[in-house]
Amino acid sequence: MSARPLPLADRINRLFAVAHERGGAEPDVDAVAHGVSERLGRQVSGEMLRTLRDGTDTADRALLAALADHFSCPAEYLLDENPRHFDLLLRFEIAVRDADVRHLSMRTAGSPGVATDEELERMIGLLETLPHAGSVDHEH
Repeated sequence: MSARPLPLADRINRLFAVAHERGGAEPDVDAVAHGVSERLGRQVSGEMLRTLRDGTDTADRALLAALADHFSCPAEYLLDENPRHFDLLLRFEIAVRDADVRHLSMRTAGSPGVATDEELERMIGLLETLPHAGSVDHEH
């Protein structure tokens, strides 16, 4: 049984979610549109990206590749139908940031240096249960 494909809007929103510091704001959609326009060589509006983010529009492969490049992400993340493993890596990165983990050393018992999807899911769940996960304390 194969997993349900990740909607394109979810993947695009994940790129915005991962592209900022803990407690910071997501990148401005108009600024991202400007960067994508430069990479693509044609005008892309912030409104176009907003409709991609809310799932009410679609885009051609070149625009999606330029958007992925803007976020320093492999184009396949937006072009493939179901890039589950890379999405797990992004979710893991977000969970580490939001848990305010300063240092993380990972070792696996199986293949050296390669965490399985199941291991990543467990670690994400663990990170999300930490007392400060998901909340940002601006008073240090």
